[in-house]
Amino acid sequence: MKRLIDYIRNKIKAVYRINYLYPKKFPFSKFYSLVPKIILNSKGSLIRENVIIENWNRIEEFGNNIFIGRNTLIDNCSVIGSYTSISFDVKIGLVNHRLDLISTSPYFYDKKKGWVGEMKNKIIDPVIIGPDVLISSNCVILEGISLGIGCVIGSGSVVTKDVPPYAIVGGVPAKIIKYRFSDDNIEKLVNSKWWDEDPEKLKKLSDNFNNVDSFLKHLY
Repeated sequence: MKRLIDYIRNKIKAVYRINYLYPKKFPFSKFYSLVPKIILNSKGSLIRENVIIENWNRIEEFGNNIFIGRNTLIDNCSVIGSYTSISFDVKIGLVNHRLDLISTSPYFYDKKKGWVGEMKNKIIDPVIIGPDVLISSNCVILEGISLGIGCVIGSGSVVTKDVPPYAIVGGVPAKIIKYRFSDDNIEKLVNSKWWDEDPEKLKKLSDNFNNVDSFLKHLY
């Protein structure tokens, strides 16, 4: 009975925060899921329904103008850069089971299960997502992965290795298909750090969005 009461109480709190508190106190973004305080400071972001962020204390940096789609699970992630788009049903920072013990079951390495005297888990590194990253629907990003600036993850991919800036990857496991721009333009974009610029300044350059050289020339 107590568990049911706690469940109902938490549901009421969630509805209050999402429908009243967030829109009133944090009007610069739209949040349709419960999020940690560091995310509430984001501007121009949209987080859709049923987004679950497991480890609130893990997130150290959350940029602006970020989109996260419905039913996405963020388990172990420390950084999500500005202008990143994460589609629906994505799973980020999933922790691998131990493969070096006699069993992959948590009973053989997780102290909370009561079988081992001390935690035998390996150190778990968080996922780092750079600015302007696109993660398409139904992707899985494993623990400890770094997604470079401007990279694209194709739908349904399982990412097991770091992805370089502006690379397009896809498959199971994900492999590099091609790069969005030439090596020269990639270097220019990375060094420009355009994602840190005032959005109002970027809006004025809309006629140059389809040309890297022209965009960077008018940026500075």
